[in-house]
Amino acid sequence: MKVRALYFVEITVTDWALAVAWYKDMLGMEPVHLVEADQFALLRAGPAQLALKGGEAMPGTMQLTFEVEDLERAAAHLATWGVMLESPLQASAEGYRDLVVRDPDGYRVCLFDWGGASAV
Repeated sequence: MKVRALYFVEITVTDWALAVAWYKDMLGMEPVHLVEADQFALLRAGPAQLALKGGEAMPGTMQLTFEVEDLERAAAHLATWGVMLESPLQASAEGYRDLVVRDPDGYRVCLFDWGGASAV
């Protein structure tokens, strides 16, 4: 298995609308994908992207998210190494499929593919 790219870094924010406005207006980041009902925003700054997810903010925590070509193949590869899934392969309302594991230090690592959907 080889990851294609670091797609985005996700942080949880307490006031989603305020955070979206702050990153968009204060830092000039370009909104790429906004799902207000799920309080999810993906913003771009050059080649880098930041995801904002509404919830309880926990500064110092983060999730690394990597796009893969084939999520089932990635899950099978992880299983051969004895890596336990923190969350099973699942489809999201935003149009992607993902699974979550922990790295050796306990950081959340999400692997995803678009599951036949096209990127925004």
